[in-house]
Amino acid sequence: MRSVDSETAQHRASVNGRVAFVGSATALAVGLIVLIERIGAPEQLVEVLAPAVMVMALAVIGLATGSARLSGFYAAGRDVPGPYAGLAALGLAAGLSMPMVLRALKGTDAPVLLGGILGGLALAVLGTGPLVRQSGAVSLVNYIGQRFPSRAVRVVSALLVAAIGACVAVAGFETAVRAMGEVAGIGRWPAILISAPVIAAIGIPGGVAGVVWAAAAAAALLLVSITVPVVLSLPAEFRLPLPIFGDVEAWTGAAQRIAAAQGADPRFAIGAPAVAFAALALGIGALPPLVAPLIATATGSEARRAGTTTLIGGLVLIVIAAATMALCVLAVDRELVGRSPDRLPSWSYEAGSRRLITLCGRAVASPAQAKAACASASDFSGTVRPQDVRADPAELMIGLAQAQGRGAALSCLAAAAVIALGLTLSAAGLFVLAAALGQGGVARADGRKVLASPRLALTRALYLLALCLAAAWLHVASIAPEAMMGLAVALAAAALAPLLWLSLWPRAGASSAAAALMAAAAAGLRFTLGEGVEPDAAILARAAVLAFLAAVITGSLVSILFRRKRDRDRAPPQNRPRSRRPLVASDQGA
Repeated sequence: MRSVDSETAQHRASVNGRVAFVGSATALAVGLIVLIERIGAPEQLVEVLAPAVMVMALAVIGLATGSARLSGFYAAGRDVPGPYAGLAALGLAAGLSMPMVLRALKGTDAPVLLGGILGGLALAVLGTGPLVRQSGAVSLVNYIGQRFPSRAVRVVSALLVAAIGACVAVAGFETAVRAMGEVAGIGRWPAILISAPVIAAIGIPGGVAGVVWAAAAAAALLLVSITVPVVLSLPAEFRLPLPIFGDVEAWTGAAQRIAAAQGADPRFAIGAPAVAFAALALGIGALPPLVAPLIATATGSEARRAGTTTLIGGLVLIVIAAATMALCVLAVDRELVGRSPDRLPSWSYEAGSRRLITLCGRAVASPAQAKAACASASDFSGTVRPQDVRADPAELMIGLAQAQGRGAALSCLAAAAVIALGLTLSAAGLFVLAAALGQGGVARADGRKVLASPRLALTRALYLLALCLAAAWLHVASIAPEAMMGLAVALAAAALAPLLWLSLWPRAGASSAAAALMAAAAAGLRFTLGEGVEPDAAILARAAVLAFLAAVITGSLVSILFRRKRDRDRAPPQNRPRSRRPLVASDQGA
């Protein structure tokens, strides 16, 4: 009779082999797409083929990681290597931050927003993730339930995590649907019908494993697809347009062109810079979907290694993205400015048909439309001027290869990576929601032990139900991804971040956590709804920071004023005697 260890090792080897096979096949398919485009295939075929290959790859990855074991479903078997977990966390971070950063380019707060995201990413991957992994917990809800053993705290934290997961899931879903429409011209309802089964395939069979490997694949494709055009630009632009260590003059000109093209819209302002920075850092640092890949690593040190990989990768990605956008806006000016509106490159009309580029204030899809639009513009002299061209930030992010005349393949692959990031982020949010309610929160709040098979079935059913509700919602209304991301970050900063901070203090117990949650709720509602106006980004940021401060102060005061005897309720996770019952039940019941 084989031992449990040998069965587990065999299962891990099987999953790793299947993932490696799918990854190799996907890389081969990507190479074939580039080759097909080079031999003269129509751009329309490449625009459809690139997203289709990536969507199918994500679905196959999810199916290949399927597991009937609790440890495999909720924690990916605790055997994800650190670099791959870090790459997956990088993909999720890119997916959740991209809508906010691209929208911030239409305001004046992009540097503050970017700094807050980086600070939050550092807290998440170097602090929260390793902390939860070292405690032996399989989720943030599980960690909070161990640290503060109270039914009320566990239920409230589970509901909070579920709400955050729902916001992230809807935002990722909407991002993927919009990207499909912009890249392949797919209608909204068909895009929803295509996306929903893929999201189900990523998260339902394998749980965390499917999310981790799908996110790693999406992140790898994004890095490759935006790095290659930048590298190909090096012979012509030996110094990249970057601040400090690049061509500062070219960077300044490109940044001014981007700012002038987007305009400063006060609707997208995020308020006081320090408050916005603090809200983003605290919220992203406690965001459950972002720390899930790190919890799937073997040890706390491996989680820290994954966090280091994520942080380094994030810095590299920011540099490459900045260079990409600067090179793209310069290439767009070089290709369009000074030409007759009816004699522009074909890719500009294609981008105009999807409202990614506007000419003379209008989205034009043909030479005739471009000529008519510019003929009605004031002081137009017959050739396109810099102020006549406006490129959407999304086009600047993915359109460099086309703008440089290198074909559509790399730009379509970058767009496919954005679609993949949206789908994976949605799957991560749905998994966090389902696991919070089914595995670690409301379903087990009465303290009774739930067998493995019913627990897996409940989590998968909740995942599927939430996915159907999200698809129905997106069919009825279009949702702003950045708004849902902002709400998720605000909830995490206001309620989850104080619990994580209090968990580091040995004196804090369940009563302190309960008091902190009540203080956070009171302060958050007061400063969000008490303004008498519809909450915007600035109001949410201020309310989140004040709720965090109120919760931490209240929890600390309660722990000081009502200090009890030293017992398990107050001990930190690393010093508390471990229960003989494992956090993830034995696979015998699966």
